[in-house]
Amino acid sequence: MHSRTCCTHTLTHLRAQRVLVPTHIHTRAVFRRYPHVVTGGLASSAPLGYYSPSGWRARGVTPYSWFETVIDVYSQAGCYASLVHAVSAVRRLSGSGPGRAALSARFGLCDAFGDANAFVYWITEALESIPQVNYPDASGGLPAHPVRAVCSLFTHADGRTGADGVSALANVTRWYYGVGSRGCVESARNTQLDGGVPGDGPQNGTAWGYQSCTETLHRFSVPPGAWRSYEWDERRLSDACFAAFGVRPRLDWIEGWSGGYAIADLRTTTNLIWSNGKLDPWHRGGFLRQTDALPGGRVFVFDYTAHHQDLRAPSADDPSELVVARAVEEELIRRWIQEAASATASSF
Repeated sequence: MHSRTCCTHTLTHLRAQRVLVPTHIHTRAVFRRYPHVVTGGLASSAPLGYYSPSGWRARGVTPYSWFETVIDVYSQAGCYASLVHAVSAVRRLSGSGPGRAALSARFGLCDAFGDANAFVYWITEALESIPQVNYPDASGGLPAHPVRAVCSLFTHADGRTGADGVSALANVTRWYYGVGSRGCVESARNTQLDGGVPGDGPQNGTAWGYQSCTETLHRFSVPPGAWRSYEWDERRLSDACFAAFGVRPRLDWIEGWSGGYAIADLRTTTNLIWSNGKLDPWHRGGFLRQTDALPGGRVFVFDYTAHHQDLRAPSADDPSELVVARAVEEELIRRWIQEAASATASSF
């Protein structure tokens, strides 16, 4: 079928059916081109505010907000300081040939690593990503409640000397990267500039890295005293993007296109649910105030959920706040569909 004919048939079907779209990566690119066919949306863990720096001061957002949630989640579980000490021990050992050989063996690498910084950033990438997927059930290679599981590895670790902390970090990386107890790690390197913007990129050779270089690059930094240093540097990042992809970031594009935080003030959007979990580093860029609720929508802020957890399949270990919210979300969605169906029927 010709692409234009296919697209026409698809849009005709969507107009007739009035669809509900979960606002996440796989669908938003198509439907933001055809917003008129959408009746409502569940914006789960949608950090639109992180792209809206003009509203940061009023919302209490800073360049450290994303990473501060990472710190809070590990601190509440009781091991953030131990993680910092363990990473420092790895960095210290990686400064010598014998140390690199010992670390390569400890982490189960297929071949000894050469770039010490890339190896350390490979470890910190795992630590920074785990809070986003801190779910009550196992996911991929991660155990249930992975932050709690990580901290349990450090219960008896001598964090200050790194005697056992290094071994604990090795276990964490095998969980996160899905290596398991058998086999060796083929690649243990993160080559992003200074370890990458927290939670982001850019990174050469990936679609997400390319998107970070065009429109989704975040103005994030790492606070002092963390396991790595990182200060936002727009010029260096722009140059890195140009070298990798031949493009430069359009940092203000998303706010200008979407309205950013102004969506809640203009009140021109309807039937939109904002939901965020406080265990998720992305939540600080969300719509968290009850006054942000739009006509036909709701605002949910969960104390004990991670990234878009309400979109995951129900689990017996889901917190009660999530169980209640899912029921409300489903009722709202049914109402939107019924109202849209009635409106469509009356137009014929």
